[in-house]
Amino acid sequence: QELTVRDLWTSALWVWSLIVLVVIVIVNIVLAMVFDNYGEVRMRVTQNDTLLSTGVRVASLLRHHSNWISNTDLLIALSELEPAEKPNMARMRQLCPRICADQLNYLFESAKSKVATKTVRTNKNAVTDSIASILLGIQDMRTGIDELLRSNQPKTWATSQASDSYAEGTANLPGLERSSTDLTGEMRAQWINQSGETDESIPDEAVSLEEPPMKAPNWVQQGLLKHLLKQEELMGQANLELGHVKELLRDRGIVDAPGFLDPKPEDPRWPRYINGDDRFPGVPDEKVALELNGSRAQ
Repeated sequence: QELTVRDLWTSALWVWSLIVLVVIVIVNIVLAMVFDNYGEVRMRVTQNDTLLSTGVRVASLLRHHSNWISNTDLLIALSELEPAEKPNMARMRQLCPRICADQLNYLFESAKSKVATKTVRTNKNAVTDSIASILLGIQDMRTGIDELLRSNQPKTWATSQASDSYAEGTANLPGLERSSTDLTGEMRAQWINQSGETDESIPDEAVSLEEPPMKAPNWVQQGLLKHLLKQEELMGQANLELGHVKELLRDRGIVDAPGFLDPKPEDPRWPRYINGDDRFPGVPDEKVALELNGSRAQ
């Protein structure tokens, strides 16, 4: 009061400056907290989280109130699944017989949208990494099969282990073993010609084997099947991500718009495909070389 009485403008300027400074600091802190939480919530929002979709879901809940399964009951039912078991609609109907079709469709569609949204927004290179992993896995599998065909020269029937050349060519296939019943027909005749043994020296089970074995070989169960299952999971994840990206493009009017053309891949001819490669039938090697040299010059 004494300062105000002596100098009104100085005291007023000091008080208002302090108030403005405190308000600015508090507002900045509050906005930072709000936008931080908003960013986390926004990353989890899917295309179906709109007012219209929420209203339709609430109306469906009220309409099927007697058959609508609560979240607690759903968690209890899902806890009965095996650790490696993937839930599907048929399995969910077994666990929850009273569940209605609307809730079942909503659960799976919501889970699909959330997985795609989380993957795309948290990992921008998820689609590229998945496709690259699939292509590398396919290339490794082709290389292993080529080596398997080139080195398929068994030496003896006395052991279940593969021959030296066979093992060298298929070292990248885990769990690969060779039993006495794997070679039949033409491969058995080839073994006879190379080893010089007679038919009597070949086990009876190998001679009488006319149909494929009922049980898959160890290299199929331990190597090929695991690889194919892993690639199937990656393909499913990539399919979800590509579907989400396509929905975003359609919402922005890019896909199916007038004058929009899908990009086409470039000519895949590389220098290693020249000199007698049969991947380009009817195309002379000189023409391919000239085109490649012209593209390099440009």
